[in-house]
Amino acid sequence: MFHRFDPFLSRIATLLFLLGTIGIFGSAHAESKTILTGLRAEQNLPEEILWIEKRYPGTSVSTVAFIYDGYGTGTDAEFRRAVTLLWTGRTYHVTVSPFWHTAAEVASGSFDDAYSRFFQTVRELKIRVLFRTMHEMNGGWYSWASHPKDFRKAFRHVHALSRKNGLSSSRFKMVFSVNSLDLPTDDERPNQSSRLYHCELDGPIREEKPFCPTFEDYWPWDEYVDAVGTTLYNWGRAKPEFWAGWKTAEEMLGNYALLKRLERYGKPVGLDEVGTTAVRFKGQWTWEKARKSYLENFADKNAWIADLARFSAYSEKLSYALYFNVDATYGLSKPVHGELDWKVLSPDHPSDYRAALDFLALGNGKGPYAPKTVKRTPKKEYRTAGGWSF
Repeated sequence: MFHRFDPFLSRIATLLFLLGTIGIFGSAHAESKTILTGLRAEQNLPEEILWIEKRYPGTSVSTVAFIYDGYGTGTDAEFRRAVTLLWTGRTYHVTVSPFWHTAAEVASGSFDDAYSRFFQTVRELKIRVLFRTMHEMNGGWYSWASHPKDFRKAFRHVHALSRKNGLSSSRFKMVFSVNSLDLPTDDERPNQSSRLYHCELDGPIREEKPFCPTFEDYWPWDEYVDAVGTTLYNWGRAKPEFWAGWKTAEEMLGNYALLKRLERYGKPVGLDEVGTTAVRFKGQWTWEKARKSYLENFADKNAWIADLARFSAYSEKLSYALYFNVDATYGLSKPVHGELDWKVLSPDHPSDYRAALDFLALGNGKGPYAPKTVKRTPKKEYRTAGGWSF
């Protein structure tokens, strides 16, 4: 379960780690809290990032997120090309997933060649990286998930491999990245069709075999983790499921004390993936209503993103947040497992959500919510849509 640590030493270690521009790397600005913000590029295309910066003069995407399902020769060439186009001055949040490998297999070295290839590229390019792998291990849909003991060994193994390839925590941060809800499976090799159990609601599911590990059970130990992160998606009414409903990011972080649980580790906390649908309406769910809301309702999604920017700037709880600028459903025109209309800035979208520009500006110490340029709103006067005040 949760590893207990000395609170004083933990605070000192966290302070040293956080000293840096945009919260993670570089030189510090002691007078204000800063935060990394950025985007996941659709299909890992750097051209999307460059288009956004050209379309909106003055906008700079300081952190770029890429997700690679496996990592081979072709993938490595894509990543090198992206860094060449985007320059090494940015921070890169990179996910490398050992798809089809269990955590036990990763711990035994089955994915070492792929990891080593990526680590060597990072070292050669001399870039700053927030590195995520085997994410959402407390869910039950990825092959490496739902086996805490094996995961702990695998994470430590990957950490050791990064050091063997010449990377240090000064420019390469290992992220322990969890799903916002503990939803494990008891399948030996989890997959997208595995039966899931809601630990916070159900507790142990069977008397003869209590099984409901929470993300605390996967903790690999303090010295192997540089930051902790999570995924947060507002599904709104885009799905007919009974649990679907409109929630702000801060409301979701409050569910089952998620943010407090993440903060207990004394590490920088971030949002590895965050996004929202545009679909919000009252009454019985129908596909026609969902599609109509997507096409016509721009205000609610824009307000949600503005809330995310304010929360990120004023809460003093987050060190980084990466918006998932992807719409694999092509405007809810086709169903895609686990995906919705997250996109906010795109040359193909009927309307850009301008609040995203304020969100991105935080990563550069600019914009209406940047602590260096705007006087903080008095605590009693600022209240988010989720009802939390700061």
